[in-house]
Amino acid sequence: GCTSEAMEYHKAALDARVQLLGVENSSVADSLFGLAQTLVENNLHKDALGVLRQCRRIRLAVYGDGHNKVADTLFLLGIVLREVGSLSESFSSLKQAVEIKSTTTNRNSNEVADISFKLAIVLVELGKFEEAKTYTLKCLQIRLDKLGNVHPDVATAMENMGIIEQKRGNHQDAIEWMKKALEIKRLSVGDQHEDISAIVHTMALSLGELDDLDSAIKLFEDAVRRKKTTYGQKHIEVARVLVDQGHNLERVDDPENALMCYEEAVDTNCFEDNSWEVGRVFMRMGIAHFSLDKEEDSWDCLSEATRVFELIERREKRRQEKEFGPTERPNRDLRDLIRCYECMLRLSEANPTRYNVDRSLVLPKVAHVLAEIKQYKKATSLYKDAIVIQKSLPGDTRFVVATNLHNLGNCLHHLGEVDEAMICLEDALGLFQEIPGVEGKHVADTYHSLGVVHQSKSELQEALACYSNALKSRRNSTDRRVDLVSTLSNMGDVLRTLGMYDAAIKSCKDALRLVDTKLDST
Repeated sequence: GCTSEAMEYHKAALDARVQLLGVENSSVADSLFGLAQTLVENNLHKDALGVLRQCRRIRLAVYGDGHNKVADTLFLLGIVLREVGSLSESFSSLKQAVEIKSTTTNRNSNEVADISFKLAIVLVELGKFEEAKTYTLKCLQIRLDKLGNVHPDVATAMENMGIIEQKRGNHQDAIEWMKKALEIKRLSVGDQHEDISAIVHTMALSLGELDDLDSAIKLFEDAVRRKKTTYGQKHIEVARVLVDQGHNLERVDDPENALMCYEEAVDTNCFEDNSWEVGRVFMRMGIAHFSLDKEEDSWDCLSEATRVFELIERREKRRQEKEFGPTERPNRDLRDLIRCYECMLRLSEANPTRYNVDRSLVLPKVAHVLAEIKQYKKATSLYKDAIVIQKSLPGDTRFVVATNLHNLGNCLHHLGEVDEAMICLEDALGLFQEIPGVEGKHVADTYHSLGVVHQSKSELQEALACYSNALKSRRNSTDRRVDLVSTLSNMGDVLRTLGMYDAAIKSCKDALRLVDTKLDST
Protein backbone atom coordinates (compact mmCIF):
# COMPACT_ATOMS: atom_id res chain seq x y z
CA GLY A 1 0.00 0.00 0.00
CA CYS A 2 3.02 2.34 0.05
CA THR A 3 2.48 3.53 -3.52
CA SER A 4 4.69 6.65 -3.29
CA GLU A 5 7.61 4.55 -2.08
CA ALA A 6 6.90 1.94 -4.76
CA MET A 7 7.00 4.68 -7.39
CA GLU A 8 10.48 5.75 -6.30
CA TYR A 9 11.76 2.15 -6.53
CA HIS A 10 10.26 1.76 -10.02
CA LYS A 11 11.93 5.01 -11.15
CA ALA A 12 15.28 3.91 -9.68
CA ALA A 13 15.03 0.50 -11.38
CA LEU A 14 14.11 2.18 -14.65
CA ASP A 15 17.10 4.55 -14.53
CA ALA A 16 19.49 1.70 -13.70
CA ARG A 17 18.17 -0.56 -16.47
CA VAL A 18 18.33 2.20 -19.08
CA GLN A 19 21.98 2.87 -18.14
CA LEU A 20 22.96 -0.81 -18.12
CA LEU A 21 20.83 -2.17 -20.98
CA GLY A 22 19.83 0.77 -23.17
CA VAL A 23 16.31 1.97 -23.85
CA GLU A 24 15.13 -0.71 -26.31
CA ASN A 25 15.09 -3.58 -23.81
CA SER A 26 12.35 -5.82 -22.41
CA SER A 27 13.50 -5.21 -18.81
CA VAL A 28 13.21 -1.45 -19.35
CA ALA A 29 9.66 -2.03 -20.63
CA ASP A 30 8.90 -4.08 -17.47
CA SER A 31 10.05 -1.17 -15.29
CA LEU A 32 7.97 1.26 -17.33
CA PHE A 33 4.92 -0.98 -16.92
CA GLY A 34 5.43 -1.24 -13.15
CA LEU A 35 5.84 2.53 -12.90
CA ALA A 36 2.66 3.05 -14.94
CA GLN A 37 0.70 0.72 -12.63
CA THR A 38 1.83 2.72 -9.61
CA LEU A 39 0.97 6.03 -11.31
CA VAL A 40 -2.53 4.69 -12.04
CA GLU A 41 -2.94 3.64 -8.39
CA ASN A 42 -2.10 7.25 -7.48
CA ASN A 43 -4.64 8.56 -10.06
CA LEU A 44 -1.81 10.17 -12.06
CA HIS A 45 -3.33 9.08 -15.34
CA LYS A 46 -1.79 11.74 -17.57
CA ASP A 47 1.69 10.83 -16.30
CA ALA A 48 0.91 7.13 -16.78
CA LEU A 49 -0.19 7.74 -20.38
CA GLY A 50 3.25 8.79 -21.62
CA VAL A 51 4.94 5.96 -19.72
CA LEU A 52 2.57 3.37 -21.20
CA ARG A 53 3.00 4.65 -24.74
CA GLN A 54 6.76 4.21 -24.36
CA CYS A 55 6.28 0.75 -22.84
CA ARG A 56 3.98 -0.28 -25.71
CA ARG A 57 6.49 0.89 -28.32
CA ILE A 58 9.34 -1.12 -26.75
CA ARG A 59 7.27 -4.28 -26.22
CA LEU A 60 5.98 -4.17 -29.79
CA ALA A 61 9.57 -3.86 -31.04
CA VAL A 62 10.83 -6.68 -28.79
CA TYR A 63 7.93 -9.16 -28.86
CA GLY A 64 5.80 -8.29 -31.90
CA ASP A 65 2.13 -7.47 -31.88
CA GLY A 66 0.77 -10.85 -30.70
CA HIS A 67 2.49 -11.22 -27.32
CA ASN A 68 0.83 -11.50 -23.92
CA LYS A 69 2.89 -8.61 -22.49
CA VAL A 70 1.79 -6.37 -25.36
CA ALA A 71 -1.82 -7.25 -24.47
CA ASP A 72 -1.20 -6.35 -20.80
CA THR A 73 0.18 -2.97 -21.90
CA LEU A 74 -2.74 -2.31 -24.23
CA PHE A 75 -5.22 -3.25 -21.48
CA LEU A 76 -3.78 -0.79 -18.97
CA LEU A 77 -3.35 1.83 -21.70
CA GLY A 78 -7.04 1.46 -22.59
CA ILE A 79 -8.03 2.03 -18.96
CA VAL A 80 -5.83 5.15 -18.72
CA LEU A 81 -7.08 6.56 -22.03
CA ARG A 82 -10.65 6.29 -20.75
CA GLU A 83 -9.69 8.14 -17.57
CA VAL A 84 -8.24 11.05 -19.58
CA GLY A 85 -11.31 11.18 -21.84
CA SER A 86 -9.89 9.65 -25.04
CA LEU A 87 -12.71 7.14 -25.50
CA SER A 88 -12.09 6.19 -29.14
CA GLU A 89 -8.40 5.46 -28.49
CA SER A 90 -9.38 3.58 -25.32
CA PHE A 91 -11.76 1.40 -27.34
CA SER A 92 -9.08 0.68 -29.94
CA SER A 93 -6.49 -0.25 -27.31
CA LEU A 94 -8.85 -2.52 -25.34
CA LYS A 95 -10.11 -4.23 -28.49
CA GLN A 96 -6.54 -5.06 -29.54
CA ALA A 97 -5.86 -6.33 -26.01
CA VAL A 98 -8.86 -8.68 -25.96
CA GLU A 99 -8.00 -10.04 -29.43
CA ILE A 100 -4.41 -10.81 -28.39
CA LYS A 101 -5.47 -12.34 -25.04
CA SER A 102 -8.01 -14.56 -26.83
CA THR A 103 -5.07 -16.00 -28.79
CA THR A 104 -2.28 -16.07 -26.18
CA THR A 105 -4.30 -17.38 -23.21
CA ASN A 106 -7.73 -18.81 -23.82
CA ARG A 107 -10.85 -17.33 -25.38
CA ASN A 108 -12.66 -18.08 -22.12
CA SER A 109 -10.01 -16.92 -19.63
CA ASN A 110 -10.68 -14.56 -16.74
CA GLU A 111 -8.37 -12.02 -18.40
CA VAL A 112 -10.53 -12.01 -21.55
CA ALA A 113 -13.60 -11.50 -19.33
CA ASP A 114 -12.00 -8.55 -17.51
CA ILE A 115 -10.91 -6.79 -20.71
CA SER A 116 -14.32 -7.45 -22.32
CA PHE A 117 -15.98 -5.85 -19.30
CA LYS A 118 -13.82 -2.71 -19.52
CA LEU A 119 -14.39 -2.58 -23.27
CA ALA A 120 -18.16 -2.72 -22.73
CA ILE A 121 -17.99 0.23 -20.31
CA VAL A 122 -16.16 2.35 -22.91
CA LEU A 123 -18.66 1.34 -25.59
CA VAL A 124 -21.54 2.45 -23.33
CA GLU A 125 -19.85 5.84 -22.92
CA LEU A 126 -19.47 6.05 -26.71
CA GLY A 127 -23.18 5.28 -27.10
CA LYS A 128 -22.52 1.95 -28.89
CA PHE A 129 -24.94 -0.09 -26.81
CA GLU A 130 -25.38 -3.12 -29.08
CA GLU A 131 -21.63 -3.74 -29.20
CA ALA A 132 -21.39 -3.10 -25.44
CA LYS A 133 -24.08 -5.73 -24.88
CA THR A 134 -22.12 -8.30 -26.92
CA TYR A 135 -18.94 -7.82 -24.86
CA THR A 136 -20.82 -7.77 -21.54
CA LEU A 137 -22.60 -11.03 -22.36
CA LYS A 138 -19.22 -12.54 -23.32
CA CYS A 139 -17.80 -11.44 -19.98
CA LEU A 140 -20.86 -12.74 -18.10
CA GLN A 141 -20.72 -16.17 -19.73
CA ILE A 142 -17.01 -16.60 -18.89
CA ARG A 143 -17.53 -15.47 -15.30
CA LEU A 144 -20.49 -17.82 -14.82
CA ASP A 145 -18.38 -20.72 -16.12
CA LYS A 146 -15.30 -19.82 -14.06
CA LEU A 147 -16.78 -18.35 -10.87
CA GLY A 148 -20.20 -19.93 -10.49
CA ASN A 149 -23.63 -18.35 -10.00
CA VAL A 150 -23.02 -16.61 -6.68
CA HIS A 151 -20.02 -14.35 -7.17
CA PRO A 152 -19.85 -10.53 -6.95
CA ASP A 153 -18.08 -10.27 -10.33
CA VAL A 154 -20.96 -12.16 -11.97
CA ALA A 155 -23.38 -9.72 -10.35
CA THR A 156 -21.31 -6.76 -11.61
CA ALA A 157 -21.56 -8.05 -15.20
CA MET A 158 -25.34 -8.45 -14.77
CA GLU A 159 -25.51 -4.92 -13.37
CA ASN A 160 -23.72 -3.64 -16.47
CA MET A 161 -26.25 -5.49 -18.63
CA GLY A 162 -28.98 -3.64 -16.73
CA ILE A 163 -27.29 -0.30 -17.38
CA ILE A 164 -26.96 -1.11 -21.10
CA GLU A 165 -30.64 -2.08 -21.39
CA GLN A 166 -31.55 1.11 -19.54
CA LYS A 167 -29.51 3.16 -22.02
CA ARG A 168 -31.24 1.34 -24.89
CA GLY A 169 -34.64 2.27 -23.40
CA ASN A 170 -35.49 -1.34 -22.47
CA HIS A 171 -36.34 -0.52 -18.86
CA GLN A 172 -38.24 -3.70 -18.00
CA ASP A 173 -35.25 -5.79 -19.13
CA ALA A 174 -32.96 -3.46 -17.17
CA ILE A 175 -34.97 -4.07 -14.00
CA GLU A 176 -34.84 -7.85 -14.49
CA TRP A 177 -31.03 -7.77 -14.83
CA MET A 178 -30.77 -5.51 -11.76
CA LYS A 179 -32.94 -7.84 -9.70
CA LYS A 180 -30.63 -10.76 -10.53
CA ALA A 181 -27.56 -8.67 -9.73
CA LEU A 182 -29.12 -7.51 -6.45
CA GLU A 183 -29.89 -11.04 -5.33
CA ILE A 184 -26.34 -12.26 -6.03
CA LYS A 185 -24.73 -9.21 -4.40
CA ARG A 186 -26.78 -9.70 -1.24
CA LEU A 187 -25.74 -13.35 -1.05
CA SER A 188 -22.07 -12.71 -1.86
CA VAL A 189 -21.19 -9.40 -0.14
CA GLY A 190 -24.15 -8.70 2.16
CA ASP A 191 -27.08 -6.30 2.10
CA GLN A 192 -25.15 -3.28 3.41
CA HIS A 193 -22.40 -3.31 0.78
CA GLU A 194 -21.91 -0.07 -1.21
CA ASP A 195 -22.64 -1.89 -4.49
CA ILE A 196 -26.23 -2.48 -3.34
CA SER A 197 -26.99 1.25 -3.29
CA ALA A 198 -25.78 1.64 -6.91
CA ILE A 199 -28.08 -1.18 -8.10
CA VAL A 200 -31.05 0.23 -6.17
CA HIS A 201 -30.39 3.67 -7.70
CA THR A 202 -30.32 2.26 -11.25
CA MET A 203 -33.53 0.28 -10.64
CA ALA A 204 -35.24 3.44 -9.37
CA LEU A 205 -34.31 5.30 -12.57
CA SER A 206 -35.82 2.56 -14.77
CA LEU A 207 -38.99 2.35 -12.66
CA GLY A 208 -39.37 6.10 -13.08
CA GLU A 209 -39.03 5.76 -16.86
CA LEU A 210 -41.79 3.09 -16.77
CA ASP A 211 -44.00 5.62 -14.88
CA ASP A 212 -44.07 3.41 -11.79
CA LEU A 213 -43.31 6.58 -9.86
CA ASP A 214 -44.39 5.44 -6.38
CA SER A 215 -42.10 2.39 -6.52
CA ALA A 216 -39.32 4.58 -7.91
CA ILE A 217 -39.69 7.06 -5.02
CA LYS A 218 -39.35 4.26 -2.46
CA LEU A 219 -36.18 2.96 -4.13
CA PHE A 220 -34.72 6.49 -4.42
CA GLU A 221 -35.30 6.98 -0.69
CA ASP A 222 -33.62 3.63 -0.02
CA ALA A 223 -30.69 4.56 -2.28
CA VAL A 224 -30.24 7.93 -0.53
CA ARG A 225 -30.29 6.25 2.88
CA ARG A 226 -27.77 3.60 1.83
CA LYS A 227 -25.41 6.07 0.16
CA LYS A 228 -25.46 8.38 3.19
CA THR A 229 -24.63 5.38 5.43
CA THR A 230 -21.77 4.34 3.13
CA TYR A 231 -20.31 7.70 2.12
CA GLY A 232 -21.58 10.21 4.68
CA GLN A 233 -23.89 13.21 4.14
CA LYS A 234 -21.63 15.18 1.81
CA HIS A 235 -20.51 12.96 -1.06
CA ILE A 236 -20.94 13.14 -4.83
CA GLU A 237 -22.79 9.78 -4.88
CA VAL A 238 -25.32 11.17 -2.38
CA ALA A 239 -25.68 14.38 -4.41
CA ARG A 240 -26.33 12.46 -7.66
CA VAL A 241 -29.09 10.29 -6.26
CA LEU A 242 -30.70 13.34 -4.60
CA VAL A 243 -30.90 15.08 -7.99
CA ASP A 244 -32.53 12.01 -9.58
CA GLN A 245 -34.90 11.70 -6.63
CA GLY A 246 -35.86 15.36 -7.03
CA HIS A 247 -36.58 14.89 -10.74
CA ASN A 248 -38.85 11.95 -9.92
CA LEU A 249 -40.70 14.04 -7.31
CA GLU A 250 -41.27 16.74 -9.93
CA ARG A 251 -42.93 14.14 -12.11
CA VAL A 252 -45.48 13.35 -9.33
CA ASP A 253 -46.23 17.09 -9.05
CA ASP A 254 -44.29 17.60 -5.85
CA PRO A 255 -41.96 20.49 -6.81
CA GLU A 256 -41.58 21.59 -3.18
CA ASN A 257 -39.95 18.35 -2.01
CA ALA A 258 -38.08 18.13 -5.32
CA LEU A 259 -36.57 21.53 -4.58
CA MET A 260 -35.49 20.34 -1.13
CA CYS A 261 -33.63 17.43 -2.78
CA TYR A 262 -31.89 19.75 -5.25
CA GLU A 263 -30.88 22.21 -2.53
CA GLU A 264 -29.51 19.38 -0.37
CA ALA A 265 -27.54 18.12 -3.40
CA VAL A 266 -26.05 21.59 -3.96
CA ASP A 267 -25.24 21.90 -0.22
CA THR A 268 -22.99 18.84 -0.41
CA ASN A 269 -20.51 21.06 -2.34
CA CYS A 270 -19.41 17.96 -4.24
CA PHE A 271 -20.15 18.91 -7.83
CA GLU A 272 -17.21 19.97 -9.96
CA ASP A 273 -17.32 23.68 -10.76
CA ASN A 274 -18.86 24.51 -14.14
CA SER A 275 -19.63 20.85 -14.85
CA TRP A 276 -22.65 19.45 -16.64
CA GLU A 277 -23.90 18.07 -13.30
CA VAL A 278 -23.90 21.45 -11.58
CA GLY A 279 -25.61 23.01 -14.61
CA ARG A 280 -28.24 20.29 -14.56
CA VAL A 281 -29.08 20.71 -10.88
CA PHE A 282 -29.51 24.50 -11.28
CA MET A 283 -31.68 23.87 -14.33
CA ARG A 284 -33.91 21.50 -12.37
CA MET A 285 -34.09 23.99 -9.48
CA GLY A 286 -35.13 26.68 -11.94
CA ILE A 287 -37.91 24.49 -13.34
CA ALA A 288 -39.11 23.59 -9.81
CA HIS A 289 -39.19 27.28 -8.79
CA PHE A 290 -41.13 28.02 -11.98
CA SER A 291 -43.72 25.37 -11.02
CA LEU A 292 -44.07 27.05 -7.60
CA ASP A 293 -44.56 30.49 -9.25
CA LYS A 294 -41.26 31.72 -7.77
CA GLU A 295 -40.31 33.55 -10.94
CA GLU A 296 -37.31 35.46 -9.60
CA ASP A 297 -35.70 32.37 -8.05
CA SER A 298 -36.46 30.46 -11.25
CA TRP A 299 -34.78 33.15 -13.37
CA ASP A 300 -31.66 33.20 -11.15
CA CYS A 301 -31.26 29.40 -11.26
CA LEU A 302 -31.88 29.17 -15.00
CA SER A 303 -29.43 32.00 -15.64
CA GLU A 304 -26.74 30.16 -13.67
CA ALA A 305 -27.51 26.88 -15.48
CA THR A 306 -27.35 28.65 -18.85
CA ARG A 307 -24.02 30.25 -17.95
CA VAL A 308 -22.59 26.81 -17.10
CA PHE A 309 -23.94 25.11 -20.23
CA GLU A 310 -22.70 27.92 -22.49
CA LEU A 311 -19.29 27.67 -20.84
CA ILE A 312 -19.24 23.91 -21.53
CA GLU A 313 -20.18 24.62 -25.15
CA ARG A 314 -17.34 27.14 -25.56
CA ARG A 315 -14.92 24.75 -23.86
CA GLU A 316 -15.95 22.00 -26.25
CA LYS A 317 -15.37 24.27 -29.25
CA ARG A 318 -11.88 25.09 -28.00
CA ARG A 319 -11.17 21.38 -27.61
CA GLN A 320 -12.30 20.74 -31.18
CA GLU A 321 -9.96 23.48 -32.40
CA LYS A 322 -7.03 21.42 -31.11
CA GLU A 323 -8.28 17.98 -32.16
CA PHE A 324 -9.54 16.35 -35.33
CA GLY A 325 -12.42 13.98 -35.84
CA PRO A 326 -15.92 13.91 -34.34
CA THR A 327 -16.62 14.99 -30.79
CA GLU A 328 -17.26 12.29 -28.22
CA ARG A 329 -19.34 14.60 -26.04
CA PRO A 330 -22.84 13.28 -25.22
CA ASN A 331 -25.91 15.32 -26.20
CA ARG A 332 -27.14 15.69 -22.62
CA ASP A 333 -25.63 19.12 -21.92
CA LEU A 334 -26.90 20.47 -25.25
CA ARG A 335 -30.45 19.25 -24.64
CA ASP A 336 -30.40 20.76 -21.15
CA LEU A 337 -29.19 24.07 -22.57
CA ILE A 338 -32.25 24.08 -24.86
CA ARG A 339 -34.52 23.49 -21.84
CA CYS A 340 -32.96 26.46 -20.04
CA TYR A 341 -33.44 28.76 -23.02
CA GLU A 342 -37.04 27.62 -23.46
CA CYS A 343 -37.91 28.23 -19.78
CA MET A 344 -36.28 31.67 -19.88
CA LEU A 345 -38.27 32.55 -23.00
CA ARG A 346 -41.47 31.51 -21.21
CA LEU A 347 -40.59 33.71 -18.25
CA SER A 348 -39.86 36.59 -20.60
CA GLU A 349 -43.20 36.16 -22.38
CA ALA A 350 -45.04 36.15 -19.02
CA ASN A 351 -43.22 39.23 -17.69
CA PRO A 352 -41.21 40.94 -20.45
CA THR A 353 -40.48 44.06 -18.38
CA ARG A 354 -38.80 42.16 -15.54
CA TYR A 355 -37.24 39.29 -17.42
CA ASN A 356 -35.78 40.70 -20.58
CA VAL A 357 -34.69 38.12 -23.14
CA ASP A 358 -33.39 39.35 -26.48
CA ARG A 359 -35.12 36.91 -28.82
CA SER A 360 -32.90 38.03 -31.71
CA LEU A 361 -29.92 36.60 -29.78
CA VAL A 362 -31.53 33.67 -27.95
CA LEU A 363 -33.38 32.13 -30.91
CA PRO A 364 -30.17 31.61 -32.94
CA LYS A 365 -28.51 30.13 -29.84
CA VAL A 366 -31.32 27.59 -29.47
CA ALA A 367 -31.22 26.89 -33.21
CA HIS A 368 -27.45 26.34 -33.09
CA VAL A 369 -27.82 23.81 -30.27
CA LEU A 370 -30.66 22.04 -32.09
CA ALA A 371 -28.45 21.80 -35.19
CA GLU A 372 -25.64 20.33 -33.07
CA ILE A 373 -27.94 17.44 -32.08
CA LYS A 374 -29.20 17.12 -35.68
CA GLN A 375 -32.71 18.51 -35.09
CA TYR A 376 -32.42 20.50 -38.30
CA LYS A 377 -36.13 21.08 -38.93
CA LYS A 378 -36.64 22.85 -35.58
CA ALA A 379 -33.37 24.73 -36.02
CA THR A 380 -34.44 25.94 -39.48
CA SER A 381 -37.69 27.37 -38.11
CA LEU A 382 -35.89 29.26 -35.33
CA TYR A 383 -33.20 30.65 -37.66
CA LYS A 384 -35.94 31.97 -39.96
CA ASP A 385 -37.74 33.65 -37.00
CA ALA A 386 -34.47 35.18 -35.80
CA ILE A 387 -33.62 36.57 -39.25
CA VAL A 388 -37.05 38.24 -39.51
CA ILE A 389 -36.53 39.89 -36.11
CA GLN A 390 -32.94 40.92 -36.89
CA LYS A 391 -33.90 42.52 -40.22
CA SER A 392 -36.51 44.66 -38.43
CA LEU A 393 -34.08 46.00 -35.82
CA PRO A 394 -32.59 49.50 -36.12
CA GLY A 395 -28.91 49.88 -37.01
CA ASP A 396 -26.63 47.75 -39.13
CA THR A 397 -27.60 44.10 -38.55
CA ARG A 398 -26.03 42.72 -41.73
CA PHE A 399 -23.39 40.68 -39.88
CA VAL A 400 -25.81 38.79 -37.60
CA VAL A 401 -28.26 38.33 -40.49
CA ALA A 402 -25.44 36.94 -42.69
CA THR A 403 -24.29 34.61 -39.91
CA ASN A 404 -27.78 33.20 -39.43
CA LEU A 405 -28.38 32.93 -43.19
CA HIS A 406 -25.19 30.85 -43.37
CA ASN A 407 -26.34 28.59 -40.52
CA LEU A 408 -29.83 28.35 -42.03
CA GLY A 409 -28.29 27.32 -45.36
CA ASN A 410 -26.33 24.52 -43.67
CA CYS A 411 -29.49 23.22 -41.94
CA LEU A 412 -31.49 23.31 -45.18
CA HIS A 413 -28.71 21.37 -46.91
CA HIS A 414 -28.92 18.69 -44.19
CA LEU A 415 -32.68 18.51 -44.83
CA GLY A 416 -32.03 17.98 -48.55
CA GLU A 417 -33.43 21.37 -49.57
CA VAL A 418 -30.34 22.20 -51.62
CA ASP A 419 -31.77 24.97 -53.84
CA GLU A 420 -33.07 26.96 -50.88
CA ALA A 421 -29.78 26.27 -49.06
CA MET A 422 -27.85 27.70 -52.03
CA ILE A 423 -29.94 30.90 -51.99
CA CYS A 424 -29.33 31.42 -48.25
CA LEU A 425 -25.59 30.81 -48.56
CA GLU A 426 -25.22 33.13 -51.56
CA ASP A 427 -27.15 35.85 -49.70
CA ALA A 428 -24.90 35.34 -46.65
CA LEU A 429 -21.76 35.57 -48.79
CA GLY A 430 -23.00 38.76 -50.44
CA LEU A 431 -23.66 40.39 -47.05
CA PHE A 432 -20.28 39.35 -45.61
CA GLN A 433 -18.46 40.71 -48.66
CA GLU A 434 -20.17 44.10 -48.52
CA ILE A 435 -19.50 44.72 -44.81
CA PRO A 436 -16.25 46.70 -44.33
CA GLY A 437 -13.59 44.78 -42.39
CA VAL A 438 -15.37 41.41 -42.56
CA GLU A 439 -13.19 38.93 -44.40
CA GLY A 440 -11.18 35.79 -43.72
CA LYS A 441 -12.98 33.16 -41.66
CA HIS A 442 -16.62 34.20 -42.25
CA VAL A 443 -16.17 34.50 -46.01
CA ALA A 444 -14.11 31.27 -46.09
CA ASP A 445 -16.69 29.30 -44.12
CA THR A 446 -19.48 30.45 -46.44
CA TYR A 447 -17.46 29.58 -49.57
CA HIS A 448 -16.75 26.16 -48.02
CA SER A 449 -20.47 25.56 -47.32
CA LEU A 450 -21.33 26.58 -50.89
CA GLY A 451 -18.70 24.12 -52.10
CA VAL A 452 -20.32 21.34 -50.08
CA VAL A 453 -23.75 22.09 -51.60
CA HIS A 454 -22.35 22.25 -55.17
CA GLN A 455 -20.50 18.96 -54.51
CA SER A 456 -23.71 17.29 -53.33
CA LYS A 457 -25.34 18.39 -56.62
CA SER A 458 -22.36 16.95 -58.58
CA GLU A 459 -21.49 20.47 -59.76
CA LEU A 460 -17.80 19.73 -59.35
CA GLN A 461 -16.23 22.69 -61.18
CA GLU A 462 -18.39 25.10 -59.13
CA ALA A 463 -17.50 23.20 -55.94
CA LEU A 464 -13.79 23.38 -56.80
CA ALA A 465 -14.03 27.15 -57.38
CA CYS A 466 -15.75 27.62 -53.99
CA TYR A 467 -13.16 25.51 -52.14
CA SER A 468 -10.34 27.43 -53.88
CA ASN A 469 -11.86 30.74 -52.77
CA ALA A 470 -12.34 29.35 -49.25
CA LEU A 471 -8.70 28.31 -49.17
CA LYS A 472 -7.49 31.75 -50.26
CA SER A 473 -9.58 33.38 -47.53
CA ARG A 474 -8.45 30.87 -44.90
CA ARG A 475 -4.76 31.39 -45.68
CA ASN A 476 -5.25 35.14 -45.25
CA SER A 477 -6.84 34.68 -41.81
CA THR A 478 -6.03 33.05 -38.48
CA ASP A 479 -8.30 30.12 -39.23
CA ARG A 480 -8.34 26.94 -37.21
CA ARG A 481 -6.24 24.11 -38.61
CA VAL A 482 -9.29 21.84 -38.55
CA ASP A 483 -11.08 24.20 -41.00
CA LEU A 484 -8.09 24.25 -43.35
CA VAL A 485 -7.90 20.46 -43.22
CA SER A 486 -11.61 20.20 -44.01
CA THR A 487 -11.36 22.45 -47.07
CA LEU A 488 -8.18 20.78 -48.35
CA SER A 489 -9.68 17.33 -47.86
CA ASN A 490 -12.88 18.26 -49.72
CA MET A 491 -10.80 19.78 -52.53
CA GLY A 492 -8.83 16.55 -52.77
CA ASP A 493 -12.07 14.58 -53.07
CA VAL A 494 -13.39 16.81 -55.89
CA LEU A 495 -10.05 16.76 -57.73
CA ARG A 496 -9.94 12.95 -57.50
CA THR A 497 -13.49 12.70 -58.92
CA LEU A 498 -12.44 15.00 -61.77
CA GLY A 499 -9.48 12.72 -62.50
CA MET A 500 -6.91 15.36 -61.48
CA TYR A 501 -4.94 12.90 -59.37
CA ASP A 502 -1.68 14.80 -58.91
CA ALA A 503 -3.54 17.87 -57.67
CA ALA A 504 -5.74 15.65 -55.45
CA ILE A 505 -2.69 14.03 -53.85
CA LYS A 506 -1.09 17.42 -53.22
CA SER A 507 -4.27 18.72 -51.57
CA CYS A 508 -4.52 15.67 -49.31
CA LYS A 509 -0.82 15.83 -48.41
CA ASP A 510 -1.23 19.51 -47.48
CA ALA A 511 -4.12 18.47 -45.22
CA LEU A 512 -2.09 15.68 -43.61
CA ARG A 513 0.79 18.04 -42.80
CA LEU A 514 -1.63 20.09 -40.69
CA VAL A 515 -2.78 17.10 -38.63
CA ASP A 516 -1.05 16.92 -35.27
CA THR A 517 0.93 13.66 -35.40
CA LYS A 518 1.34 13.77 -31.60
CA LEU A 519 -2.25 12.54 -31.34
CA ASP A 520 -0.79 9.07 -32.03
CA SER A 521 -3.67 8.04 -34.29
CA THR A 522 -3.71 6.53 -37.77
